[in-house]
Amino acid sequence: MNNLKPKIIACVHACNDEDTIGGLILRTSKYVDQVIVCDDGSNDLTGDVAAKIGALVLRHENHKGYRASIQSLFEEALRLNADLVVTIDRYHKPEDIPILLNRLETESFDIVIGSNTILRAREFIGTLDTSDSKSIFRAYNRRAIESLVSIKERIEKDKDILLESPSNGLKIGEILIPQKSLKLIVMIPAYNEEDTIGEVLKNIPRNIEGVRKVEVLLIEDGSTDSTLEVAMEYGVDKIIHQIQRAGLAKAFEKGLETALGMDADIIVNIDADNQYNPKEIPNLIQPILDGEADIVLGNRQIDRLTHMSSSRKMGNKIASFITRWLSGLDISDAQTGFRAFSRRAALMLNVLSDYTYTQETIIQAAYKKLAILEVPIEFWERKGDSRLITSLLNYAIRSGLTILLTYLNYKPLKTFLSIGFFISFVGILFGFRVIIHYFKTGMVTPYIPSAILTAILVIVGFQVTILGLFAAMIRSNRELIERIFYKTKEMNE
Repeated sequence: MNNLKPKIIACVHACNDEDTIGGLILRTSKYVDQVIVCDDGSNDLTGDVAAKIGALVLRHENHKGYRASIQSLFEEALRLNADLVVTIDRYHKPEDIPILLNRLETESFDIVIGSNTILRAREFIGTLDTSDSKSIFRAYNRRAIESLVSIKERIEKDKDILLESPSNGLKIGEILIPQKSLKLIVMIPAYNEEDTIGEVLKNIPRNIEGVRKVEVLLIEDGSTDSTLEVAMEYGVDKIIHQIQRAGLAKAFEKGLETALGMDADIIVNIDADNQYNPKEIPNLIQPILDGEADIVLGNRQIDRLTHMSSSRKMGNKIASFITRWLSGLDISDAQTGFRAFSRRAALMLNVLSDYTYTQETIIQAAYKKLAILEVPIEFWERKGDSRLITSLLNYAIRSGLTILLTYLNYKPLKTFLSIGFFISFVGILFGFRVIIHYFKTGMVTPYIPSAILTAILVIVGFQVTILGLFAAMIRSNRELIERIFYKTKEMNE
C-alpha cells in the first residue's frame, strides 16, 4: 500500500440500470477516487449514462453475469494502481463506504464484507465462516485483488472468492451494514381452484431472510366455484376479481401490473393448483437477492416425474427445445409456472399473448438481455384436469403460434430474409435447367411451366424479403414504444 493517501476505486456491476446508475455513481464518487462500471450487456443507456457522469466504463457485449464483471473490474482496478477497492450495488448506501474501509484498514483485514445479518464483526483465517458471504458490498486491499485475479480459473461464482481467500492467507472480516430491505409479492392466478387454493395459501412463507415483507396477491379469473371465498378465508393481502374469465396470460399480465403498484421489489408467480411447493419460494428468489438473476425459473426436472404422462413430457420437451433454440438460452423447462421476477424484469416485460405467458416471457427476456437462471423444484401430481391444457393438440397449436409471433417481434428481418432467400433459392433451382436449355438451344420450350414457376418463386421471395425490411422498421418503432412504456410505468410508481 502507498505511504501517502491510498487510491480508492469503486467497482460497480450494472445491467439495464440506466435509471439508477447515475445517482449511485454521484453518491459513490464522494468517497472514492474513481468509479469503474462494468456494463454487462445492457440494452439500455446504462453505459452511456455512467460515462457521462464520469465513471470509467467497461462493456460486455453480451450478458456474462456478476462474476465475469467483477473479474474485469478487478483487472482494471489493478491496471489503475488501486490500493483499495470497494464493490457496491444499488441496494447499499455509498455513505457506508467509509465504515467498510475503516474496518479494512484499522484491523488489518484483506477483505471486509458489509453484512446484512451479523451481530458483531469477526475474523476468519484458514476456514470460512461468514454469516453473509453473499453480500456484494465489500472492501478489498491490493493484496487481496492481486491474489484473486491470479486464481481466476478457480473462481466461477462470486462465492468462490471467499472460499478461495483463506487458502491464500487472506484475512476476512465482517461488519453489520444492512442493505435495502426488499418487498416480495406472491401472485396467484386462479380459476376454479377451490379444492387446492387453501393449501397453497397456507404454505406460503411470510418470513424470508433478506425480505422485509411478504404479501399475497390473488388474481381471481372469473371462477364459478368458491375459489374466492376459500382464498378470503385463508387470507390474502389483495384480490383482483375478474367477473369474466380473461385467460392465464391476461391474468398474469394483470398480476404483474398490480404487484408493481404494490411496490414489489421481487414478484413470484405460483399456480393455484398446488402442484408447486410454496415453501420453496426462498430458494426460488435467492438468485435475485444475490444479484445473479433478473428472472428465476423453477425447473420441474421433467424426466424424474412419474405422474406426468409420456405425451405431456414429450410436449414439454419439444416446447422447451424450441424456446431454447429461439432464445439462445439454456432453458430446461420453459413451461414452468413457478417463477420469480425482479422489479426491473417485471417493468420490462410486456405480455402480448392471450393464452399463455410462459414461453413468450422467456424469449422477450432473452432479447432484452435479462439474466435468467433455473433452480430445481418439486412438482406434485395434479388433482383433476388442467384448466389450461384441455387438449394437447390445442395447447401445442396455440402455444406454438405464441412462440412464433414472439420471435417474429424480435427477429423479423432474420426470419423474413431466411424465408425469402429460401423461396428464391428453390425458384432458382427450378430455373437452372431452363437457363442451361436456353443457352444451348435459344428456346425455353419445353420448360415453360418451370420458367413460370421460377419467376413466381423469385418474385415471391423478393417480396418476402421486402416485407422483412418493413418488419425491421416496425420493430424499431416497437422498441421505442416499449422504452417509452417502461419509462411511463416507472414514473407512475
